[in-house]
Parts: sequence; structure tokens; C-alpha cells
Amino acid sequence: MMKKIISLLIVNCFLVSYSISQESNVSEDSISDGPFYAKVGKLYVSGNYTGGLKTGNWITYFNSGQIYIVENYSEGLKDGLYLKLSKRGYIEEQAEYSNDLLNGKRILFRVGGKLKLSEEYINGILSGKKVVFYDRGLIQEESNYLHGEKNGNSKWYNTEGVLIADYNYKNGQFDGLQYTFHSNDSIRSENYYEDGVSIGISKEFYSNGNLKLKGSFKNGERTGKWYYYDETGTLNETIKYKKGEVVK
Repeated sequence: MMKKIISLLIVNCFLVSYSISQESNVSEDSISDGPFYAKVGKLYVSGNYTGGLKTGNWITYFNSGQIYIVENYSEGLKDGLYLKLSKRGYIEEQAEYSNDLLNGKRILFRVGGKLKLSEEYINGILSGKKVVFYDRGLIQEESNYLHGEKNGNSKWYNTEGVLIADYNYKNGQFDGLQYTFHSNDSIRSENYYEDGVSIGISKEFYSNGNLKLKGSFKNGERTGKWYYYDETGTLNETIKYKKGEVVK
């Protein structure tokens, strides 16, 4: 399907190259029905009106005649595939619209076609999976969204593709177990949250797996005894807290 679309765009590009030499000053407000073609700023736009509303395929061109944006309209509203291309001919953005709102996947590309971002929308609101990529193509972040906020699991990776964080969200806030990891895959930290507030046992570990510190949170504040260890696992210090303050 995409190959057919690109082929049609290339053909259209050649057809428009000639038209650009015959510049038009037609205003969008002056056409109620029929084809439209005019220069808008440094770009050229072509499409069709029905009953004074944009309809069907609309294309924006660079001054050279090369295609810049392809979008589809239904009764004046964006509906269907949206494509944005660079001057070098690479697709920079691909998205789906319905009733003038993002509906479905929106994908951003780097030069050469490598993925930069992939995210899902429902009625213009980020809902579903969002994936962010490093320059080399490896995944940086995988998160789930609901109604525009992080909801559910979220994973982060370093530039080598190693998992460095495993978070859980509810309505955009930390909720549940939260983990971070050393580059050797061992656990760096383990914490628990409810509605964005840290509660319960908190632990940190050295990269060799030995416990670094252990203590408890209550309503987001350190409470009770906190234990601090060296890399060999030997207890170095014990500090007592109350409402986040050290008890002497």
C-alpha cells in the first residue's frame, strides 16, 4: 500500500513541476467548488473543494516542485493518511487522522528511514504505546499511555539496549513497584509507590548484588531505622528517621 502511495506521489511531483512555473494567486477563500492550486508563502498547495470545504487529497510542495506534505480531507477535516517528507525525499512523519484529530499511529523518522518515535492516539489524545528510539535505532523508552498520561508499565534502556529502569504508573504518577538496574542487569534500586508517594521498604544495591542501603518510607518521608552497607555487605551505619528528619 505504502509503495503504491509513494509511486503516485512521484508521478504527481513531475506533473506539478510544470504547474509551479505558472504561479497562481488564487485565494482559498475565493473557491467553493473545484480544484485549487496556489502559492502560499514559499510553498505551493494543491487540492480540491466541495461546498467550500477541503476534500480528498491535498498536497503541499517545496518551491522545487518536490512533495512536502500529503494529507487527506473529508468535509474540511483531516481524515486518513498524513505524510511529511524532507527535501531529500525521506519520510519524516506518518500519521492517521479522523475528524481532524490524530487517530491511530503517529511515527517520526530520522534521515534514512530510521525510527525516531512511534506513538498511538485516540481522538487526538495520546493513548496506547509510545516508543522512543536512539539515533542508532535501539529503543530508549517504551511506555503505555491512557488519556494523555502514563498508565501501566514503562521501560527505559541505555544506548546499548540494556534495561536500566522498569517503572509502573497510574494516572501519570508512580504507582506500584519501581526498579532501576545496573548495566550488568543487576538491580540498582527497588521502591514502592502509591499515587506518586513512596511508601514501604526501599532498597539500593551495589553492582555486585550486595545491599547498599535499606529503610522505609511513610507518606513519602523516611521513617524508622535505615541501614547503610559497604560493597562487601558489611553494615557501616544505622540512622533513625522520623518524618524525614534524622533522630539524634
